[in-house]
Amino acid sequence: MKDYVVLDLENPNVRGNSICAIGVIVVKNSRIIDRKYTLINPEDRFDRNNVAITGIDAGMVLDSPTLPLYWTEIRDLLTENIIVGHNIRYDLSVLSKSLNRYDIEVPDFWYIDTLQLSRQLIHAPSYRLGALTEELGFSYQEHHALEDAAAAQFLFEHLKKLYPVNTGDSRLYKYERRLKKTIDEKLVSNINDLHGIIVGITADGRVNEEEICYLQKWIDDNSKYRNYAVFDRIITKLNLILEDGVVTDYEQRELLTIADSVNHSRIYTDATLADSVNSFV
Repeated sequence: MKDYVVLDLENPNVRGNSICAIGVIVVKNSRIIDRKYTLINPEDRFDRNNVAITGIDAGMVLDSPTLPLYWTEIRDLLTENIIVGHNIRYDLSVLSKSLNRYDIEVPDFWYIDTLQLSRQLIHAPSYRLGALTEELGFSYQEHHALEDAAAAQFLFEHLKKLYPVNTGDSRLYKYERRLKKTIDEKLVSNINDLHGIIVGITADGRVNEEEICYLQKWIDDNSKYRNYAVFDRIITKLNLILEDGVVTDYEQRELLTIADSVNHSRIYTDATLADSVNSFV
């Protein structure tokens, strides 16, 4: 197999449904013809441990593209080629969940996992990508998406010398959504109400205790609708923001991201959104 793309992602937190960096290497006739790397604004929180591992924090991605913007650039590469990577099913899971967060249709992917191949073909004390490539004389900066992709590509070419990998060795990754139920149109006004609450309470740049209560009441009133994907996603994020009783400046931006996602959803109209804001302000 001489034509493929290599993919690696970095995460901002432990939830596994958002991305802060993407590295892609395009290989044709076993030669690298293109490299793509970008930071991604995940519109999500950054956990301390993830920042320590990747070196990427919230301030670094403020001017970076969001996944919906960057997806158009790499979609065809990833859907029209076999994807190679180390423990690549995890990356494909994160990518699929991240696309689903934005209500973007999640395609099927064909992949070959260098971790699985290594376990089949190599006897090693560790199958971590860095350990395997170090044994082969390849050094790189771990947990940098493009560097990790380069290491996986190097390892894959080495494995191909041990075993004649072909397209028939690829496997299908198919994302199975946990929640498939479509939102009941009667509940649209509930989401519109949330949009109005968020825009209203963040208008002055401060969120006080009374305003936190408004958000908590919305959560309490709508938790029974968590069987709908949009409610489950929003309530999960709101609970994370409100869990310590304080809404930081970064979390205010997260709230506005929620409001913005509502504003751009196809099931809402400008008129109803305007009404919901005016009723709160």
